[in-house]
Amino acid sequence: MPWTGFWGAQVQELATNQGTSMWSLDHGAESNPASTLDESLPHSHAVPWGSGKTEVPTSDDQGHQGAVANVDTAIEVAAGEGLRHPMTVALPDGDDGVYSAIGYAFDAPSDEQTVHVDRFGGEVVSTYGYDDYPLLAKVVAQGIGLHEGRSLGLVTFWASALMCAVIIASCVTGPLMWWRRRRRGAGLDAPRGRMPVAGSPWLLAGLVVLGVLLPFFGVTLLAVLVFDQLVVRRVPALTRWFGAQ
Repeated sequence: MPWTGFWGAQVQELATNQGTSMWSLDHGAESNPASTLDESLPHSHAVPWGSGKTEVPTSDDQGHQGAVANVDTAIEVAAGEGLRHPMTVALPDGDDGVYSAIGYAFDAPSDEQTVHVDRFGGEVVSTYGYDDYPLLAKVVAQGIGLHEGRSLGLVTFWASALMCAVIIASCVTGPLMWWRRRRRGAGLDAPRGRMPVAGSPWLLAGLVVLGVLLPFFGVTLLAVLVFDQLVVRRVPALTRWFGAQ
C-alpha cells in the first residue's frame, strides 16, 4: 500500500532516487509557498493523492489596489479550466495566498485537477492535474481508484463488495475448518498443512518477499517463529497444547 507510513515512504524514496515519484511538485507554481496542498486543508477534505505534495503558489498584487476575486470567481475560473463538480476550494492563507480549487474526480482519477486562482486579479496562477503526474503517480492514482472501487463504475464497485464478502466469509469459515480438522483432544493443535514451508521453496520465497515489502507482517512472522522455537517447543505442556511434537 503506497499510502502506508513505512512501506510507502520507502517506495517513495526509491522512486525519487530513480527520477520519478508517487506524487510530484507542481512545476507551474514558481513561488516560494509556505505549505503543500495537503497541509493546507483539514483531513476531512479529499486531496488527490498525486497532487497532495504539490506546493501552493502565491498571488501577485502588482497592479491591483486590493483583492477583487472571491470564492465564486475561483469556482467559475476553475470550471472554465475543465474542473469537474463537486470541487473543494481552499481559501487564501495570508495576504498573498491563492484560491485553490481542487477537483477530486471521485469516479475517474484521470480527471483529477487543481487550479490555483490569483486572489487579486482572478486569473489562473497555475494548474496541475493527472496529465502532469509522473508515470508512477499515475499508476498509484489509478490503483487507489481500483482499490477503493471508484474506477470503472459499477464493475469495481461490485468487485470490491464481493471481495469484502469473501474476506468476511473467510473469517468465519477459517476457524470452523481448523476446528473440524484438528485432532480430538489436542488443545490448540493446528491441522497439519499439505504444503509445509520447509519443503516448498516457492512458498518460503513468497513469505520472505512479503515480509520485506510488508515489514510489520515480517516482524510478526519472526516473533511467532521465535516464540515457537524458544518457548513452545521447550515447555512440554505448551508443546502438547499446541501440538508441536
